[in-house]
Amino acid sequence: MKVRLIEEGSRRELFRSPIHTRVKYRADTTSSHIISKSLHISELRFSKLNYLLLDLESKHPVTLNLAYTQTGYLLCIVIEGDCSLLENEFSLSAHQYLCLSMHESVEIKIELTQKILLVAIDAERAEDLRINNNEIGELDATMHSVLKEIQQCSEECPIKCIFIESKILSLVHLIFESLQVQKDIYNAEIGLSYEDIQKLRAAKVYIVENIDKSYTLIDLAHQVGLNDFKLKKGFRQLFGSTVFTYRHTMRMEKAKDMLRSGFQVNQVSDAIGYKHPHHFSTAFKEYFKVLPSSIKVKP
Repeated sequence: MKVRLIEEGSRRELFRSPIHTRVKYRADTTSSHIISKSLHISELRFSKLNYLLLDLESKHPVTLNLAYTQTGYLLCIVIEGDCSLLENEFSLSAHQYLCLSMHESVEIKIELTQKILLVAIDAERAEDLRINNNEIGELDATMHSVLKEIQQCSEECPIKCIFIESKILSLVHLIFESLQVQKDIYNAEIGLSYEDIQKLRAAKVYIVENIDKSYTLIDLAHQVGLNDFKLKKGFRQLFGSTVFTYRHTMRMEKAKDMLRSGFQVNQVSDAIGYKHPHHFSTAFKEYFKVLPSSIKVKP
């Protein structure tokens, strides 16, 4: 995703992020340009996932131009202020979000004071998701909690980079679930209330954020305020997977990402909660059909 920040009227460029630049950790840019009181940009690029947090206080409205190199989805989340997208077709206020299919460049018009989070997800990473596009949603309490943790994390190190990615993925999961066309699931036959669904989503977030922890189904049920029967049945019906199948999938995918980032097998094993590296290696081979030591580091 190529990013350009342009002043309205003069069309003067305030910030540019090249398409092919890969930022391993957090890159901060502060503008001292006379037309901008303050500009703070934090950008992270993961595998098929780009994240950009823009905090702007300007004397004049600005335009954020996004050019895509891959098809997929763009999540626009407004934390403070107001903005409009696609020639004013959509207007967002604070605590609202919008998901758009990425096919061509998009312009976002930003007012004088704005804090906005953008997450671009390549189609390959979002494969098989059925997203109900172009509907404005409201951030709920769980989304706000994850978003707050993302904003508070500022340390520049590989471990924090992994932490931030996990939080971004948690937020993406929550928003995508709220946008998926699954109204047939939310009916009386399943017996899940709106509160039950929110608690099941909280269980999913807990699994992702505590990938190294061991717990029983009853422990997790108590954590989110459900009984174990409703957690077991509701999780499968809502997400199409058992609790521990989903946990195992998340552990293996996280392990692969860490190995591709250069971490050693014993480091990965410890990070995802295995006491013994050889137990991790066995599980990894069963899941991916290759040993973890054969995974090549990303260039």
